[in-house]
This record gives sequence, structure tokens and C-alpha cells, in this order.
Amino acid sequence: MLLLILSGCSQGTPTAKPSSTRSATSERTSKPAKTRKKAKKAAPKATLSTLVGHAFVQQDDQKKAIRVLSSTSGYYLETLSNQDGDFESTDQGIFAAQLTLKGRIFTFTGKAQPQAASNTVQFQLTKKGLLKQLPDGPFYKKVPKDDLDQLNRP
Repeated sequence: MLLLILSGCSQGTPTAKPSSTRSATSERTSKPAKTRKKAKKAAPKATLSTLVGHAFVQQDDQKKAIRVLSSTSGYYLETLSNQDGDFESTDQGIFAAQLTLKGRIFTFTGKAQPQAASNTVQFQLTKKGLLKQLPDGPFYKKVPKDDLDQLNRP
């Protein structure tokens, strides 16, 4: 029994490891510095779901917005303006429209509302995820959670 106790004690004592002759600072300076690469943000993919069911606010004038809806008769591009704290239709949209996508360009063609300049409107999805009204119109940014009411909050 004494033999078992002595053999257990000899296994429990750790042996000293040989120390390195190099200091910690010399190890740090001998390794090349790591460079951080910024991950490029991938450009958003242009799909019909990029627009449908979403609201976008104009970058330069946050009192103007658009919303894209779908119905049984086609798509509806609703143009909105903030009047006294509430976004209301401007009657400049397009309804019963066809929505086509070619590359990164969305085209609405349908029936123009009374105040609309044309029955066709085009938007281009930029690499930053903004919508640019073509040919040289304003830029629109997606409204978080598609909640236009939150734009009224300070």
C-alpha cells in the first residue's frame, strides 16, 4: 500500500519546463504586423421583392416618399407627401401597372394618376441600396420597417 501512495505522489508533481532564451518583446517584433482588411459590403441584389411592399423616403426632402404595393390588377406606385405630420397620396403615382426588372432598373408602366407626369416611371437600384429615379430624379432610401410614421418622430 505504501508503494501505491508513493507512486501517486510522484505523478502529481509537475516538472519545470525549460525557459525560453528569447524575451516576449523580441517575439513580438519578429512577427510581421497583421493588417486588417475591410470587408467590402456586397451590393444589394435587385429583385421585385426589393420594391414590393416597401416604403422609400426621398433623401433630399424627407417630406416626400414612395410606396410600392401589389394587387390583383397589378402594381401600384404610390407617391406620398407629408402634410401636417401625416403622409398622404399626391395623386402622382401609377396604378394597375406592370413592374419589370432589367439588370438593376425597375420600370413601372400603367395608368397614371391625375397629377402624374407620365404613365411610366423608372428607378435604378444603386450599389449602396438607394433608388434613383431615372433619368436624373431624386434618390430614395428604404424606410426602416416600412413605417413612415417613424419619420415624423424626432
